[in-house]
Amino acid sequence: MDYHERCKKLWIVLLFAWTKQALVDNHHFHKRTKPFLEMATFKSPQLELDRLANLDTYTIIDTLPEQQYDDITQLAAQICGMPISLISFIDQDRQWFKSRHGFPHLQTDRQLSFCTHAIQQPDKMMIVSDATQDVRFSENPLVYQEPKVVFYAGMPLVTEEGWALGTLCVIDNKPNQLTSAQAKSLTILARQVITLLSLRKKTESWSERRKMNGGSIACVRTWSIL
Repeated sequence: MDYHERCKKLWIVLLFAWTKQALVDNHHFHKRTKPFLEMATFKSPQLELDRLANLDTYTIIDTLPEQQYDDITQLAAQICGMPISLISFIDQDRQWFKSRHGFPHLQTDRQLSFCTHAIQQPDKMMIVSDATQDVRFSENPLVYQEPKVVFYAGMPLVTEEGWALGTLCVIDNKPNQLTSAQAKSLTILARQVITLLSLRKKTESWSERRKMNGGSIACVRTWSIL
């Protein structure tokens, strides 16, 4: 067998080995992830549709970063002594971050989201002291891979209409806890996020009415001239 034939055979063997390993890794990933994904669904599809409709009225998804929100995540991280703080909104198939302190990703898959669980109990903070020991999250790729979410505390962001749109959360890469003062501070900051959202919604509504009234006045003036 000449040199070229040996190289060709070697490449075939290596390609087969790489393909086999990729299939094994992919199977392992889905095997580990499946139990978590099955837990992350809402019991009432209609309620979830109503929640998403309320989220749309705030026109916050995919907006640019704003200092007011970034100030809140920075303050939350400092008060709670955590490396990561996020303002998240749960969209139909993704978790999108309006503000990210210490976290590189703009969004993550909703099915892997801790916040999806948190908003199902909108009246209280969800605290996971050690995700590696929690049956709901121990097989979540966000836990055993980067960014290695181990501690999580998320306060639902509940609108004036009563819908939980997302959370203000803090995250650590090791088991942790919040003091009662830290938990109270996180709750207060979450209310400030809602205040910003409500102000944004009212401002946009006022701008729309102003545009409509301006158009009406312009039409009246035009007819007056005629």
